[in-house]
Amino acid sequence: MKVALKILIVSYLLVNKQLSSAQVAYDKLILVDKTSIECKVLRVTENSIEIDPKGSIPFQNIDRNKVDYIIYSDNTVVKFHSAPAEKNIDTTNIAPSNVLKGEHLTLGLSKFNQEDFEGAIQEFDKEIASNPTSLDGYKYRALANWQKDDQKGAIADFEKALKIDKYDESVLQLYGVFLANVVGDGKGALEKFDTVIELNPSHKLAYLERGKTEYLIAINLNNATYSVLTNFYTRAYADLSKSIELDSKLGEAYFYRGEVIHITGRKKNACIDYKKALELGYEKALESVQTFCK
Repeated sequence: MKVALKILIVSYLLVNKQLSSAQVAYDKLILVDKTSIECKVLRVTENSIEIDPKGSIPFQNIDRNKVDYIIYSDNTVVKFHSAPAEKNIDTTNIAPSNVLKGEHLTLGLSKFNQEDFEGAIQEFDKEIASNPTSLDGYKYRALANWQKDDQKGAIADFEKALKIDKYDESVLQLYGVFLANVVGDGKGALEKFDTVIELNPSHKLAYLERGKTEYLIAINLNNATYSVLTNFYTRAYADLSKSIELDSKLGEAYFYRGEVIHITGRKKNACIDYKKALELGYEKALESVQTFCK
């Protein structure tokens, strides 16, 4: 599950960049020559500033000496030179140039990727201490707690993140996956995925995870009536099909749709999805192909 979580986090963050680029609150770099760049500031070091520019331009590293100051999306201004700032800028929340905004998040994520989860938590603690409303601080600390098998800590951090922004898609999505796969709270997970889809009807991963959860609820129901089971399987099939409609390369969606088709008695049709899942690199489908698709 821990390896799967790391894959989930990477794939989700990449997908979320595509899904919500139009909704991003951008930062602004003001260069020494007075030109500006709209972007998301990813990392600030002593020599450079790594950015994700607005639009289709790939990631860039800007020489820090060429940057006069940064205006973050929350109106924090970080100055690197003594030149006067633009007029009409709110300077009531100016951070000194030796305070690198998001530094602890960057260090925490680096340690997370190295599987130093305790070290990651320490960095996220520092981020939250310096910014008590840091949604990302709570979100990533929740993920680190998840990796440490600290369910209570993860739940507490997910809840705190949602108190800051109850409509944040990434928090809702990851919290839903956690509830479904770790806590075993299918009902709570479905509520989270429902909200994500209400916010973003084209969120392919929300449909995928909701469909998986509906399927898993159905196969674990004891003494359920035929109509109840049929309802869950029908909903799961619809959600997984929608996920595939949004992205035909989601091998996991094909696999779980194959599971739904198989358990409802259409074994030959299930093989089509099992084989497609395997073709797309979803290795979990191999056993099903070897067992049912001879």
